[in-house]
Amino acid sequence: MKLLFLFSTVLFCLSASAQFTVSSNTAGKLEFVELEYGIGQKVDGTTVQDKASPTGTRGWLEDYMIIKQTDSVPMVRKANFGTVYIIKAKDTVDIAVFSKGATSGSNDTLICANTSVQLTASGGITYKWSPAATLNNSTIPGPVATPSQLTDYVVEMTDLNNCVFRDTIRVALKPYPDFGISRDTSICIGSKVKLNARGGDLYQWTPSVSLDNPQAASPLLTPLISSTYNVYVKDNLCSYDTTMTVQVSLAASPNIFAAKLADIDCQNPTTQLMASGATSYSWAPASGVDDARKQNPVVAIDSTTTFVLTGTDQNGCSGKDTVTVSVTKAGLPLFVLPNAFTPNNDGKNDCFGIKRWGNVDIIQLAVYNRWGQIVFETKNPRQCWDGSYKGQRQPAGGYIYVIKARSFCGDIVRKGNLMLLN
Repeated sequence: MKLLFLFSTVLFCLSASAQFTVSSNTAGKLEFVELEYGIGQKVDGTTVQDKASPTGTRGWLEDYMIIKQTDSVPMVRKANFGTVYIIKAKDTVDIAVFSKGATSGSNDTLICANTSVQLTASGGITYKWSPAATLNNSTIPGPVATPSQLTDYVVEMTDLNNCVFRDTIRVALKPYPDFGISRDTSICIGSKVKLNARGGDLYQWTPSVSLDNPQAASPLLTPLISSTYNVYVKDNLCSYDTTMTVQVSLAASPNIFAAKLADIDCQNPTTQLMASGATSYSWAPASGVDDARKQNPVVAIDSTTTFVLTGTDQNGCSGKDTVTVSVTKAGLPLFVLPNAFTPNNDGKNDCFGIKRWGNVDIIQLAVYNRWGQIVFETKNPRQCWDGSYKGQRQPAGGYIYVIKARSFCGDIVRKGNLMLLN
């Protein structure tokens, strides 16, 4: 027995919701199948006819699937042309096709200040754009917008089915570029410096001599003379442009002088180096030098040495000089010691030792109190007695010292009396 259907086609807007009901004159559930548009396919052994496009509210579709078995089917959007339902019972097939609606055409865009852009929308029969103040016509599909700031334009489109659709197009303004250039600078002769410009897409530096890339935003400069450099900068989108300048000056290297107080021999186990012509200094080699970064350090060495002095001025420019300290065994060993000291932390004669003896190997340095007890002992020539024993300050008075050492001038033995003063 063939089923009879009461079926009405429903057209509705994509932004709305709809529901339709199919009923028959016989009791029981109906089978609802949703199909997508395409070539023919068999349904229950019967080939569904292929159609190039839906005809009116009826059409033939493919790739069907059962979505629900009920007397009432909710609308589901499907495919570009809308949502379709097929209701199948025995050899009867009906299809309902629903409205697609209107669409907008413009994308968000970036424009230059004081310029215009055309907005576009399509698919409607009436249009309403807002805000209308910066549009030449707010009721046409393609108005011209001239915003003075970032603006979101909203369009309401009404189609043939009286459905209203909305879309938003953002128009942003490209700000004026933050043009900038590196500050004037001074560099040393023979040095390199990187110039820096910003704010554009195109750069042209002049003069181009001594620049590794005159079209770069940050070229490397190796100048031969002091000069002023110009850079033309342009923004491609809006043709914003400017020309900026930077002064690069060449500073001469400082004249550095290295000298010595004397050479080293057995009577003069140390000497002093002297520097001038800069604001900071460095001596090399550092071995045997009490402080290689002092302007006038003390040197204690056991072989002839050439010292290289590097001096740097306030501009960061450097110069060099050399001085040679000769070491000989001339003269008798003269390793003097104080006979008294005052450990009061005033920076003067606070410690008893042989720090000024130069480069020696200590065999023994010992200090005895008047009872013969050792209150200080070391083999390190840079250590000295500060007047204490086991952390306790020793009483003022007489002490005895014994020193046994070896130097390039020979063996050294010293014994004597020492006064500890408070």
